[in-house]
Amino acid sequence: MYELGLLDEFLKRPHQELHELSGQVGNETFTLADFSHLPTHCKFVAMMPQWDFLNFLVEQGRRYPAFHVEMQAEATDLIEENGRIVGGPR
Repeated sequence: MYELGLLDEFLKRPHQELHELSGQVGNETFTLADFSHLPTHCKFVAMMPQWDFLNFLVEQGRRYPAFHVEMQAEATDLIEENGRIVGGPR
């Protein structure tokens, strides 16, 4: 989000911040992951419902004239060129 210039706007949305992930076996609790050491602008993983995240991306994408989104579309195939997926049929 930072590299896209969307981080500040993204963090204004309701979200939960996961700073570390812990586990428990019996009476023993231990840290599985500590995100405070990540070489990123945010030292956490932001969690939000998928539909909120996708709506955010659509809203931000509309700023670009070439942006296009198909809502409630059924994907039936992929278009491949030179070994890369470049789209799907409309």
